[in-house]
Amino acid sequence: MSVVNTIGQRMYARQLSRRDESGIDLLAESNPLTICTRPGVLTRGHSSN
Repeated sequence: MSVVNTIGQRMYARQLSRRDESGIDLLAESNPLTICTRPGVLTRGHSSN
């Protein structure tokens, strides 16, 4: 919830302390959105199944 209503980044990374204080865990996340910027090159496919 710490990044709600902020400008998006390519990757988000966080570090979390372990409960037993033996170290930290690193978490990284990326959620790319695939967008076709050239719709004229798309073709229709057909499956025989």
